[in-house]
Amino acid sequence: MGGPREKHNIYKFKAGTFGFIKDSILDIDFLYNLKKEDLYRGLKGIEKICCLPETESKEIYNLILKSKSISLKIKKDIYTSYNHAGITGLKRPSRK
Repeated sequence: MGGPREKHNIYKFKAGTFGFIKDSILDIDFLYNLKKEDLYRGLKGIEKICCLPETESKEIYNLILKSKSISLKIKKDIYTSYNHAGITGLKRPSRK
């Protein structure tokens, strides 16, 4: 019924929240095949409108931990980045 991304971990953003004009989703498990140069070039066109509250950031982090598409190394890097940003008390990534 739902297609190839049906079982992906997603986070939904409602239109009007956090600066989103339309309903949007963040697909945690979708593998983006981007070159670093393309990513940095694309960032020039992105305007920061607001920061997510800590509760939403933690919910997204927990989806990242559940993901089977994200390596343990990347999860550890994300954990460290969250801690450096002052978001602490998170479960440390580990092999299950």
